[in-house]
Amino acid sequence: MSVEKIKNTSGRWVYIAPISGLIIKNNKIIKIERVSIMKKSQLERIRLRLGLPNKISEYRSINNSGLGDFFDKNSTFAIYVEDGKPNDSEVNFLAKVREAIDLIRLSELGFSRRWSNSNIGIASESKVGQISFTAINSSEELSWYSSYKTHGKLNTLRIDENWKSYHLEGFFIDLVKIINGKYKISKKWRSDIKNAAKLGGQSQASNDLPQAFLWNMIAIEALLTSSNDKYSQELSNRVEAFIGWTTDWKIENFDSKIKDVYEKRSAFVHSGDSQSITIPDLLFTDKILMNVFYNICKHIDIFKSKQDIIDFSRKIQAEKILGFRPKVRPKTMMFISPNYSERDLNKI
Repeated sequence: MSVEKIKNTSGRWVYIAPISGLIIKNNKIIKIERVSIMKKSQLERIRLRLGLPNKISEYRSINNSGLGDFFDKNSTFAIYVEDGKPNDSEVNFLAKVREAIDLIRLSELGFSRRWSNSNIGIASESKVGQISFTAINSSEELSWYSSYKTHGKLNTLRIDENWKSYHLEGFFIDLVKIINGKYKISKKWRSDIKNAAKLGGQSQASNDLPQAFLWNMIAIEALLTSSNDKYSQELSNRVEAFIGWTTDWKIENFDSKIKDVYEKRSAFVHSGDSQSITIPDLLFTDKILMNVFYNICKHIDIFKSKQDIIDFSRKIQAEKILGFRPKVRPKTMMFISPNYSERDLNKI
């Protein structure tokens, strides 16, 4: 039977995509909506539960199928199951896997440094490349040099005890529960959180400074602002509601910095001017995004919609203006402030 006929055959299809840049060291299955990501041995162990009628070894042994290399060259796989015809569902499968990858990339926010982040993707889709150039001195004979620079993320994210320990204290595990519908919140709010997480993950994966900065800014706005807001002022007020109680807020002049990065974001979006965006700007937006995600995810019982965020911010501002003793902000709010080295400030 031809491939085209097979793709027009109805059935319960189990899609399997090899994932590079990601190693799962335990038997943990990362489930994000309808995508399950696991190591190869786990795939073999639960293949009946997934709906695979044959052992992996039987698929590998089919002559000229290419499945031997497919399963042997990769150690991590994403699984997606859908009823229907592949011609109708293949696009959904690829889109959902890429969404899951973006969300896993977000787990590197705070866990690692940008220059050491991983290159997670559907295997071979996102390759590390090299930039090469030669410079010749026109004022001196035979004076020249060549340069070869690696372009792209190099490392592999390891889902191990270190990763697990960090995220038991952080926001990522709670974030996945929110996206998977484990908490009762508004449908629109869940969508906003998911979209912000995807953008944050894309930012972590990017080597392009202006693009990474923009994805972070849009993610922060998706979490904190509505279409009716005067963004430059409301954005600062909403962030202040979460972390304005810290000494860092005044010492580091957060209010002024937030307005500054918003102006740079606007200049980039409206006139294409990205020259003023710096790595410290990007790392500042990392810090804001990490703290906003943490405090929303850890207090999702309070923030069940974006309107709850808006109301919370307004109450905090009212307490501040009236000089009342703070009562609205939960005592369990946290502020996380990474320490950046000189290398962090010069390379993403």
